[in-house]
Amino acid sequence: MRMIGIGSIAFAVILLSDAFFCLFPTSSRNSAMALPNEVDPPLETKPLHEGLTIEETGDLEADLVVVSSLIEFDPSNASLFQWRALIYGQLQRYEQSVADFSSAIRLVPNDPDNYYFRSYMLAKLGQLEQAIDDLTETQRLDPDNANAFAERGELRARMDDCDGAISDLSEALKIRPEFGFALRHRADCYALTGNSGNAIGDYSRLIDLLPEEPSLYLMRGKTLLSEGLHSEAIGDFSTLIELRPQHPSGHYNRGRAHLQRKDYESAISDLTKAIELAPSDENSFRERARAFDELGRHQAALSDFSRSLELNPQNELALIGRGFLHQEIGMHDQAIKDFTSVIELKAGSPGVFEGRGLSYLSQEEWHLAELDFNASIELDPSHPQPYFNRAMLNQKRGNLGDALKDLAFCIELDAGFHSALYERAAIFLEIEEVSLGKEEISKAIALQPVEPRYRHLLARLQLKSGDYEAALQEIEAALEDSPENVSLWGLFAWSLATVPKKELRDGERAVEIARRTLRQQPDTPALLEALAAAYAELGDFDRAVATQQNALSIGAKEQLQETESQRHRLKLYESRMPFRLE
Repeated sequence: MRMIGIGSIAFAVILLSDAFFCLFPTSSRNSAMALPNEVDPPLETKPLHEGLTIEETGDLEADLVVVSSLIEFDPSNASLFQWRALIYGQLQRYEQSVADFSSAIRLVPNDPDNYYFRSYMLAKLGQLEQAIDDLTETQRLDPDNANAFAERGELRARMDDCDGAISDLSEALKIRPEFGFALRHRADCYALTGNSGNAIGDYSRLIDLLPEEPSLYLMRGKTLLSEGLHSEAIGDFSTLIELRPQHPSGHYNRGRAHLQRKDYESAISDLTKAIELAPSDENSFRERARAFDELGRHQAALSDFSRSLELNPQNELALIGRGFLHQEIGMHDQAIKDFTSVIELKAGSPGVFEGRGLSYLSQEEWHLAELDFNASIELDPSHPQPYFNRAMLNQKRGNLGDALKDLAFCIELDAGFHSALYERAAIFLEIEEVSLGKEEISKAIALQPVEPRYRHLLARLQLKSGDYEAALQEIEAALEDSPENVSLWGLFAWSLATVPKKELRDGERAVEIARRTLRQQPDTPALLEALAAAYAELGDFDRAVATQQNALSIGAKEQLQETESQRHRLKLYESRMPFRLE
């Protein structure tokens, strides 16, 4: 055996330790780039130089000196350049590693290992396309190299070419069906592209191979959750918790699963545990806030959203969640601030502009609301809700023609948008286009047959068109479906007292219904007006006048605008005359 000496010290080195082989195996086909616990076949080493044995020193810099001297001694030996390239790689001197592999390739252009190892160093330098080219050459020289397919697939995934990645990873799995690295990356690519079924299948195969690997239960659970398979996802997260009880991700994700299936108390329990394990995790506070909000525990929700934002002021989802919560509880100034913060982070989605627009609308900031609804529409013209909101704005402004156009856009985008049909019918009633109103509300009722508001509006349209008997029948039928609906009872009392056809009127029943309904909802102007009309129908004009005056007085306190028709009815009662629909 010939030893290589430097100075007076004899050095005998092995260039690669066991740990180094794990990173850079001598044979690319036997690469150990795989999940923990996956064992590849034993590595085979190649001789550096005939008659030369290299033994271990444990000092990579010393090893580098030795091999460099060997290269000076034998500059045509490709294996020496390969070994030095690997040492440079372990020292993270990737550019020099690439240069040495290139030298080895010039000397031995048909050795696939050099292309394979150089691809790794190129990837470390961020030169992913060149790394992919080297792996392609590896495959050309060694068509059965599963690692080359798998690692090219992984690089393509990093370049957002999931389709190409899946193709390469599938080729790797044809060669090695239980190749954990390829299965894991293909599963991740399937999940990213929305192919959840295949992703779950690959994660399940991995779990069969590595049943104690917690990350696999996490990834499969998250994919199951994305498909709405809450119970199955909870099962995976529970296994993760058993394997890693002190790791917060199991409790966090199981809490999210409980939240999605509306088990809010269980969600709060798991998320609280996640916070105990990781008190600086902003996302656990944010998700627990959502659960508190769903339970109506608004102050607790606000506290958690705010804590999430203390930990990360740029947590967009926490800002959005707190913004909508502020809006829900009527704190529109604070809602506007939260939505504006999201927009300033350049994260303004259509929903954020829409949310801020609704708060502006509630504050009667018409112009600002319109700007936000327009921005939402510009960002996503295919979404019907902003058109609906802008229609409500135009309706409040009295721009009924523009409101009708926007509502038509809603219905064009979503034929099942029954609220838009209802609002169009209401506008048609207001502008006395009764037949068009009936047409629209009939469509809404076909979509939502027992919605009391829709039945109420249909009856009003029938009254307006003079179809009094049909109107009374519609109200009675609606009350069978919604017997607790105050508005329907009020309209019933009003109709029994005011329809022109004597045979349909019933003043006594109207008084009884109006009084009973007022006990449920006292001091309601519309119910008081129905009672006043019923008193007038019975000839009790003193009570009719007093009740109508009371209705107008309460309406004024509630800042309801007094209408000409209300004043007209009061004058009729003062003149000892009942009111009749026309």
